[in-house]
Amino acid sequence: MATIRDALPAEQQASLGIVVGNYGEYGAIALLGQRYHLPVPISAVNTGWLRGYPQTPLGTFIVLGSSHERADELFTQCRLAGHTANALGIANEETMDHPDIFVCGPTRKPWSELWKHGPEFG
Repeated sequence: MATIRDALPAEQQASLGIVVGNYGEYGAIALLGQRYHLPVPISAVNTGWLRGYPQTPLGTFIVLGSSHERADELFTQCRLAGHTANALGIANEETMDHPDIFVCGPTRKPWSELWKHGPEFG
């Protein structure tokens, strides 16, 4: 995630959010991401939904745990930026079901509108 973030122009890094699709991704970014100065993840899954959505407007998002189609439904200008992997080559939900990581522009609808549809359970 930090590598993808660091490849973005400075103005995109300054308004960056990370959106995750499940609680494992949420935990990994929330706990391990601090070391790399990553933002707190955003998720509508399980208790992530209770933590809420960004109150400050963000212009760029790294999206993982989602299909390209779903990312395009929620965000503008999504492009493939990487893939999830693990050093041991262990097949898991992230590497098998949704390994793609996208960089996207702003949400298509306001966060307040998107949040009305949650929480999602996973």
